[in-house]
Amino acid sequence: MKNTDEFLNKLASRARLEKAPEVDIANGVLAALRRSVEEEASLLAPLAWIAGISVAVAITVAIFALTAWDALTSSLISLISEIPWGIL
Repeated sequence: MKNTDEFLNKLASRARLEKAPEVDIANGVLAALRRSVEEEASLLAPLAWIAGISVAVAITVAIFALTAWDALTSSLISLISEIPWGIL
């Protein structure tokens, strides 16, 4: 047990004297981030076109629906106003 403690103490003292290696990973990380942003942008471009076309179609359908609703409600109002209310 004592030999193990001495061995670990010597190992720890040697580890304290050891100099940590200098590592510069900033350029690699920045390049990876740039690549991921460019890949993401290239994947989103077709979706943006589809979304734009969908918005244009939705606006067109909404305009036609509002026109149809206006025509339907105006004829319903005129029909209801023709009912002889005295009978009810």
